[in-house]
Amino acid sequence: QTCALPICFVAASGFGPVTKSPLATDTRWGFETKTVFAALSGNLFDPTFTYVAVVAYTSQSNRFIVVPGQYRLVYARIRKDLGDGWAVGAGLLNVPWDLESDYIGSARMTVGDYSIFNYRFGAGKQPGAAIGWSGDWFRAVGGVFNQINSAFPGWDAPQNLSFAVAGRAEMKWGIGWEQIATRMSGAFGDAPGVVLGLGLCMSNGRAQNPQPPAFPLATPSAQGGTLDARVLLGPTVLIAQYAYMRDAVGAPELGWNQGVNLQASTLLVPQVE
Repeated sequence: QTCALPICFVAASGFGPVTKSPLATDTRWGFETKTVFAALSGNLFDPTFTYVAVVAYTSQSNRFIVVPGQYRLVYARIRKDLGDGWAVGAGLLNVPWDLESDYIGSARMTVGDYSIFNYRFGAGKQPGAAIGWSGDWFRAVGGVFNQINSAFPGWDAPQNLSFAVAGRAEMKWGIGWEQIATRMSGAFGDAPGVVLGLGLCMSNGRAQNPQPPAFPLATPSAQGGTLDARVLLGPTVLIAQYAYMRDAVGAPELGWNQGVNLQASTLLVPQVE
């Protein structure tokens, strides 16, 4: 069992012309419990059957947690290891797509609460089933899910009109998979290496009904491809990502969009990143 509890101090300067709303000129500050993750994991019947369940709380709504102020189930997976590198899983899963799909949350990935690139171009989490294989230098996972980026993943939601298929493959040199199993950031003593990733997704949300009942806009049909590269140099990590995606949830309008993310991080001392 693990729990992450970040407390943030937020200061907002409200300087502005007095002609605007009074709220626009208010200067506000204070502490807030931003996002809390609580995870439970273990074995079911034998060591080859594992489960992970995660609940989250946030004081502010965002794309991933739309209802603030409440605990919500954000990840729940049952996995069966089949041997020889093969495994199958089912539940509320990360859609295998971009670099962040390898992780349950972003707490050990970026300085912020989540990656802005993934916020705009990510495929999120959906109920589904997946199969994957992992070897010494290559691994891949693919599966079938509810419609990508549907805000209501239930089977009876009017916005969930179709299904999605998605997959992701990675190649690495110089490191073991365990080094990047739970974190993207580097640490002292880490081996240097390179990791390349490719993701593809197709979610047909318009084939059955281009105008969902009671909603004026067509349901996004997120699909596309993404490429990413990680260069690991001990405590320093360099990351480059590219996405070409149709109907990305963070885009200003429906259509094909592309995005690039470049970031670098380094561990200064063991307790401060």
